Amino acid sequence: MIRIRPAQLRDCNELVLLCHELGYATSAESLTQQLAQLQLHPDHAVFVVEPIDGEQQAIGGWVHIYLHCTLQEGRQAEIGGLVVSQALRGQGVGKQLMQQAEAWAQQQGCHGIVVRSSVQRSEAHQFYQRVGYREIKRSIVFLQPIA
Repeated sequence: MIRIRPAQLRDCNELVLLCHELGYATSAESLTQQLAQLQLHPDHAVFVVEPIDGEQQAIGGWVHIYLHCTLQEGRQAEIGGLVVSQALRGQGVGKQLMQQAEAWAQQQGCHGIVVRSSVQRSEAHQFYQRVGYREIKRSIVFLQPIA
């Protein structure tokens, strides 16, 4: 049995391990700073999943969602990241995290949720389709570093 709750700074060591599972090179210090900043903005939310069976176990996954408003599309939410531990994949944990994100987006008055997923993550694409998302376009992402 699991429960989903807002992420807390004390979760960061476990959250960074989940990031590493998917190949994101981040440190606990960096992730703690990022989460602290996000918690100052009501247009962002981070939820974690943890077991409630009475045993002390690691956080099993997290989802970051934030408001995204553009001139042409209006107010939507966007998934900033979704990670479920390898040990819990295929057990409905990701779907529950997405449902929590969807409920949050609805409370914020959004009319949709955007999810971006790297082209090589075909398992993630299949997951999003299974939980009701549909592909609307493909794009290339550019980055301009700012010093």
